[in-house]
This record gives sequence, C-alpha cells and structure tokens, in this order.
Amino acid sequence: MKTVLTLVTVIILVLQYVLARRQLRLALYDKRFPVYEKTLEYIDFVHKNGTTTAEATSAFRRDVVAKKFLFKEDVQDFVQKLYDNGVNLWSTAETLKGVEFGGGITEESRVQMILEVGELKKWFINQEEVAKAVFLRYLSIPRSLWL
Repeated sequence: MKTVLTLVTVIILVLQYVLARRQLRLALYDKRFPVYEKTLEYIDFVHKNGTTTAEATSAFRRDVVAKKFLFKEDVQDFVQKLYDNGVNLWSTAETLKGVEFGGGITEESRVQMILEVGELKKWFINQEEVAKAVFLRYLSIPRSLWL
C-alpha cells in the first residue's frame, strides 16, 4: 500500500512539473509574440517609407529593444543591430536633407552618405526573413503543447 501511494505521489509530481513547464512556455510565448510583431512592423515601416523616423525608432526601442531580455543572445543581438541600423539610417537621411537645403559638406561626403543610406536600405530589405528565422525557435509551439 505504501509503495502504491509513493508511486502515485511521484506520478502527480511529474505531471505537475510537466504542466508547470508548459504553462511557462505559453506565458513566454504571450510575452514574446508582440515583440516579434513589433519587429516585423518596424522592418515593414522602413520598407514602405525607404527610411525611418525618430518616432518609429523610439517606438521600436520601447516595444522591442527594452524587452530583449525575454530572449537569448541571438535575438538580443538581432534587435540591437536592427535598432542601431535604424538610428544610422534615420540620422544619415536627416543629415542628407540638411545638405539639400544648403548644409555645408563636401560633395565626396554627400556621395558617401548617399551610398551609406543605400546600403542600409538594402540591409533592411533582407531583415524580414532573418527576423522570422531568428524568432522561430522562440515562437514555435511543440506538439506536446497542443493538447
């Protein structure tokens, strides 16, 4: 009788452990998915507009970069690079606007800035697929959770 009670207790403990792990994964999913959505929205914003704005970049920082602790280094590094390149794109594009209105830089510097903006735009074009790949392991739900 005592062995049966011990066995039942162990089974219950194992089931509680499994349930707790599933609940943790689902809770993390609920926190992580909005970060993924905001990341794709920011990339899409840059695609549609050909640049970014201070407001969009600040919102990305608030909604994504500030929550990167929910992920391991791969996503942390990716969203930080996305933010850094967004800041570079915005600041370089804004500097170029100033040049168009009589800002004093050399023609060589202006051409270099135009090339840099072009490279950043090209970089952003590829980032939607990169984002999907980087976030995939955090957002896939294993069959064991499909109960």
